[in-house]
Amino acid sequence: MNSCSTRNQVFDIAIVGGGIVALSTAWEFARRDPKARIALVSPFVNTGSASRASGAMLSAYGETTRFSFASEAGQTKLAWRFDAARIWKSWIAELAEASDDNSIQLKSGTIIFINSVSGCLDQRNFQSIIELLSSRKEVFSKIDPVADAGMCPSTAERPMQAIYLPQECYVDSTKVLNALHSLIKASSAITWFDSICTEVRPLNDVSHHYALTIKRQEILTRKVIIAAGAQSLHLIEKQEDIVAKNPPVLNGVRAAIVCKQQGS
Repeated sequence: MNSCSTRNQVFDIAIVGGGIVALSTAWEFARRDPKARIALVSPFVNTGSASRASGAMLSAYGETTRFSFASEAGQTKLAWRFDAARIWKSWIAELAEASDDNSIQLKSGTIIFINSVSGCLDQRNFQSIIELLSSRKEVFSKIDPVADAGMCPSTAERPMQAIYLPQECYVDSTKVLNALHSLIKASSAITWFDSICTEVRPLNDVSHHYALTIKRQEILTRKVIIAAGAQSLHLIEKQEDIVAKNPPVLNGVRAAIVCKQQGS
C-alpha cells in the first residue's frame, strides 16, 4: 500500500467504500494491472459496514424478494447473482491462496425460514424464493422449522416454515474482509485513504477527471467506482442523470450472530 501523498498525482481509478464489494474490486484491479494507480477511500476501521455486520455472504437464492422480478434492474441484479455464484468457488480459493488463509472456505447448505412475527412481505418473499427455485429446477426440500433447523425458539417467535437448499453456498464475510485488508495493504498499486469521502464531482475542464473530497484535500482520478452502500446516493445526489437511474438505498439494522455447534 502506497503512502497517501496526492500532490500532482492523478489516479487511474478511485474506489469509494470499505465493504466487500469495494475491497474486492480494488484487489481485482491491482492484481490484473499491478502498474495501475488505484485510490481506495474508506476508514480503515469501518464499524458501520454491512459486510462486517452480515455474518455471512449468501449466494443467489437467499437474497431473492418479490421485487427481484418487478423491474429490469431487479432482473439484472438477479442474473448477476447467478453469474457470481458460478465463480464463487474459484474466487474464494484464489483469495485464500493469495492471503495464505486456508480457513476461508465456501460452504454449502442454507436454511431459509419465516417466523410468527414475519409480516405479509416476508411471506411473499419466502414464496418468491420457492417459485424461483422451482422454475430453475433447483434442489430444495421443506423441513421441520424447529427440529431440523436445530432451534429452540420462544413460542411467540417460533419459525413457521423452512426450506433447505443443499447447494446454496455461503462464506464467512469477516474472514473475507480480513483477507482483503491484508492483500490491499501489501499492494504497491493501491493507495488507501483512511477517510470518509464527502463529495464526488466531475471537473468541468478538458481533462474529464473527477475530484473526490476527503477531509481538507482532494483526490483527482480518471474514473470512479462508488460502492459505499447507503451512503452512495449522497455522493451522487448532485448528478441528476445518475440519481434518476438508482433507487434509494436505506440503512438497515446492522446486527448478526455467528453460532457454532458444540465441539465444532
